[in-house]
Amino acid sequence: AAEVVELEPGIECLELEGPSPANRTRAHRTSRYAVWIFVEPRHGIIEAYPRQICKVLELAYQRGESTVHLGRAFFDATVDLKASPGPLQRTSRGGRRDVRRVELSRPEEEVLLNVVRGSHIWHVAESEYTVRAQERHAVVTESVLDLDSLDETSEGEDDLAANHARNAPSSSSSDLVPIWEWCHELNVSAKASERLEESRWGVYSEEQNSAIEAAFRGGLEQVELSVGIRSYDILFGPEPGFARQVDQALHKRRLVRRREVQPQSFARRVLEAVATETSRSQDECPLCLMRFVDTAAMPVVEIPGCKHSFHSACAQQLADNEERCPLCRSEVDWSQLTRS
Repeated sequence: AAEVVELEPGIECLELEGPSPANRTRAHRTSRYAVWIFVEPRHGIIEAYPRQICKVLELAYQRGESTVHLGRAFFDATVDLKASPGPLQRTSRGGRRDVRRVELSRPEEEVLLNVVRGSHIWHVAESEYTVRAQERHAVVTESVLDLDSLDETSEGEDDLAANHARNAPSSSSSDLVPIWEWCHELNVSAKASERLEESRWGVYSEEQNSAIEAAFRGGLEQVELSVGIRSYDILFGPEPGFARQVDQALHKRRLVRRREVQPQSFARRVLEAVATETSRSQDECPLCLMRFVDTAAMPVVEIPGCKHSFHSACAQQLADNEERCPLCRSEVDWSQLTRS
């Protein structure tokens, strides 16, 4: 038998009878591995919590607890493990996102989850037959827990507190300046990014950097930025000190990190950035009409044939659609573009 569950007005799905995940004991599990994931409410993306957060949630789940408080480094969020129809993360500012525990047969197994957009935000679709449901995929190996070796006597909250202390803004480092950097490489995890050289990280303008930092310190979950003709959402977390830069229109996302650097380093990379010299001595990007000298931190791309130059971010859609140069209409082999 099944009953109808209403997620939001106009959104219904079937919920099969049986024990809910929050009431399932370790004796009933069928897999060795588990991971805790959530649905990003604005874009319907599925993400895994960092491994130490997964551990805190898993231990609370096994102890049969109802709620888990994740602390300041995670927006003072609280996860209601026994919410219906499934676990739910809430923040003091009214934010909410669906959370689910997924068991896996191996750490590298792909996580599959059906999501559906309601009136305002994305939810978990409890059934693949839910109207307008979409399937999401993710490989989250670094967050997966080995349930057979999980130390149930360990206080996972201690791990969380230690991690918060390492990543929270430090009042004793007032001489350091926070800098937010976006990763040139695609599909890089926070852990793997530690091996990247500084040259593989781009910076934001001083104004954009300040806006991101203000939102981060204010405990917001995200902040919107305009870069050239494009708009991005900077989504903080799930790892402390990291974020994701998401372009919903072009379906692109990059890793973003926060560091604290010496004022001289910040000035060299952000305040004293030098505008790119172009072959045609262009003063501005023809697409956003912003001067290169005023946007020196933004990468510039030059078309090999006609030598017209644009902000890389502004030209992304042209490259994706393999369009001609918008100024002279010459054909462009976008794969041969040089970035400066």
